[in-house]
Amino acid sequence: MNISISEADDIQVIRNLIVLYIYDLSEIMGWDCPDNGLFGGCDELPQYWGQPPDNSNYAWPKNWKGYPFLIRVDGKLAGFALVRQLGSERSYDIGEFFILRKYRNRGIGRYVAYSLFDRFPGSWQVAQMVGNTPAQAFWRNVIGDYTSGDYADSEGIDDVHGMKLTIQSFSNTGL
Repeated sequence: MNISISEADDIQVIRNLIVLYIYDLSEIMGWDCPDNGLFGGCDELPQYWGQPPDNSNYAWPKNWKGYPFLIRVDGKLAGFALVRQLGSERSYDIGEFFILRKYRNRGIGRYVAYSLFDRFPGSWQVAQMVGNTPAQAFWRNVIGDYTSGDYADSEGIDDVHGMKLTIQSFSNTGL
């Protein structure tokens, strides 16, 4: 199995995948399908390419830089990851992370997460919606293994833009 992670130059590919991502989340979060039959997107997505957000009311911090990535397995599209560099030069978070169902539970997500952490040394935050227990379990496991358990005291719940999030924090500069 050949896993590749490449910088995404086409916003539309990730825009299309986000609909599947939100659909998957709807099962976990109990969201209903909108009347138009299309699940939403990601308001700040254009900011990963240095463009204004889709929703002018969207209020993420202005001083971040985005790194959008496409994930392929054996040359086939398998998902995406969106990394944000926050105000500090060496402070990052996972904005969004999605692996298509066909490729789950095969170590691909772990491989991609480790690769992204290694690519961007510094302080990290990884957040999940409080109700998204499968994502919480995935990230606790991945970050726990990646840091050899050196993050356990750095997990908390925070309210970000009216959404309750579980957040794991760690630094990979000394690993």
